[in-house]
Formats: sequence, C-alpha cells, structure tokens
Amino acid sequence: MLTRKVFLSFLLSVIAMHSWSQTFIVSEDIKLDLPNTAVILHSGNAVLFKYDNWVLSHQVLDPSTFYPSIDLTGLMSDFIRSIFEPKKAELPKWLQVIAQEQANAFNVSNGETQNFLLGKFEVYSVYDPNEKKGHLFLIGKDYVSHFNVLADKKEFLNFLEILKGSF
Repeated sequence: MLTRKVFLSFLLSVIAMHSWSQTFIVSEDIKLDLPNTAVILHSGNAVLFKYDNWVLSHQVLDPSTFYPSIDLTGLMSDFIRSIFEPKKAELPKWLQVIAQEQANAFNVSNGETQNFLLGKFEVYSVYDPNEKKGHLFLIGKDYVSHFNVLADKKEFLNFLEILKGSF
C-alpha cells in the first residue's frame, strides 16, 4: 500500500512538473494520450482533468477507505465485479447487499454497461445517460483504478476509445 502511495505521489509530481504534456501516466502499464486544453487539478490521491464539455477524474481506490467503516482489503476486485455481475459474486451476503446498493447508485441495471479486457486489466464501465455520468473501473493484479467521466455519451465513448487505444 505504501508503495502505491509513493508511486502515485511521484506520478503526480511528474504531471505537475510537465503540465504541458497531455500524456497521463496512470500506471506503468497505462499511458493515456488525453486531449490538450485541460485544466488539471490534483487533490489527495485524485487527479481531475476539466475540459470545456466534459470532466475526467481518476484515482486508485484504497480498499480501506472506499466505503466508510468497511475495509475491503483483499476483496476490492471482487466487490467491484459484484457491482456489475452480482451472480458471480463470492462475497458475504451483507457485502453483496452493499454492492447492489452501489450498483443502484451507478444505475447499472438501467445504464449502459460494458465488460472487456485491456491487456492484463479487466474493465467494467457504466454510463448513465440521465445523469450524463460514466464510471470505469480497471481491475489490475494489485489495485483498482476508477475513472469518473462527467459528459454526454459521445465524450464518454471518446474516452473509452482513448483508454482502449492506450494498449
């Protein structure tokens, strides 16, 4: 966990020093070529890219703080999967209930979801056209990345293509 925090701090320092660059290095495996003209903000372990018509945020999820009072250490990947595929869940019942509540908050049942592989990452995404908001989760071996996209469907799909093009 400390290694990830150090890596993220280093990554954010590099981004701050090279703010003219539009390559966002998410991890050693993911480098995104984002459109230029973004206002870039950093807070804690989150990075926010503000464009004229859309907003993108990214953070590596901390299993000990993702849900207040619930430590998902060792369960984070399964928890995210269970939001999108509850029948595949191998979680305790009480945690499945919380995952279902999160699925409802993301509007998974009424939204537009996708599940695919990118390199060694499993990707789950949902777009809610009513809220004009999308969530993408990249499940890696040791961590889960979360992208939140506030945009119309076209911009959300454009970001999906950027993500797919990074592999």
